[in-house]
Amino acid sequence: MFKRSSGYVKLEEMVHETETVGIEILDTCINISRSHTSRVLIYFQGIDSRIASLKYEAHSLVDD
Repeated sequence: MFKRSSGYVKLEEMVHETETVGIEILDTCINISRSHTSRVLIYFQGIDSRIASLKYEAHSLVDD
């Protein structure tokens, strides 16, 4: 689930309809709720036990 690359940890979770994903990072809880099936990408980097940067991008998956 966790992939480390270039000092960043990449977390990929498949979030289904009405599902809430709770992620606990350094005692900080982040809740992500999506109304549609999406792939949630969370990039975060810890420096001195602190989160230097945190961002997430939700990309909708298209079903053909």
